[in-house]
Amino acid sequence: MVISLFKIKIHKMKKLLLLFAIIAFGFTAKAQSSFTIGANSGIPLGDANESSSVGFEIELARLSNISENIKVGLGTSFQYFIGKESTVNGVKVEAKNSYSLPVYGSARLDVWFLTLGFDAGYSFGLSNADGGIYGKALVGVRFGNLMVQAVASGTEKRIMSGAGLVITL
Repeated sequence: MVISLFKIKIHKMKKLLLLFAIIAFGFTAKAQSSFTIGANSGIPLGDANESSSVGFEIELARLSNISENIKVGLGTSFQYFIGKESTVNGVKVEAKNSYSLPVYGSARLDVWFLTLGFDAGYSFGLSNADGGIYGKALVGVRFGNLMVQAVASGTEKRIMSGAGLVITL
């Protein structure tokens, strides 16, 4: 029962991502689009806090304007969590580093000099990381083509809260 529900959720997520991709790239033909490159770092939360000391994320996205203040697009990132040493019943245990590759749809709302954003998609576990549904919420302050952002990103098992920089090309 649990496996069939999981398959249904993944199937629905794939359809939603495909629909979002078609809509996002459909706007590209008529709308101005831009690429963004960013880097974030932060502290792991939840289950990730037990096995990781710090997390890093490098992101790349293509966003298209659908109105003066709203952008949508697609993106991907590379997440890296550094394993940490802990003691369990007097025995030192070293957790391994983990890597994942999220692929997601993006939405941004620009209000004055602030940007509010949300990304949703799927994160593929590459090494010592489980895959899962991915989400990221952000609040950013823009300075021309540079944005300083506060982010919370990850899957249900690996969450990172931190800050980063994004450059719009």
